Amino acid sequence: MNEALKQWLADRPQIIKDLAASHPPDGEYRLANGADDDLYTIYSYSEDGTITVTRHNRLFGGMPMWNVFGMKPEDLVRTDGP
Repeated sequence: MNEALKQWLADRPQIIKDLAASHPPDGEYRLANGADDDLYTIYSYSEDGTITVTRHNRLFGGMPMWNVFGMKPEDLVRTDGP
């Protein structure tokens, strides 16, 4: 976790800290159920325990297409790291 993110998280609610720890904003994710082959990146965290992600459509070269809000953390699997 980089220093800027640590500073930003310092005064955030614990749920946001937990989401950032389990699903870092610098990762690439896929849907856990394999419903599509697109990549997702973290856009924001919500205090209700959900995540907003940006969907990158692989048919268009990974171009960001739209944001999806209300994603449950368990519905996302990191594909590029730990």
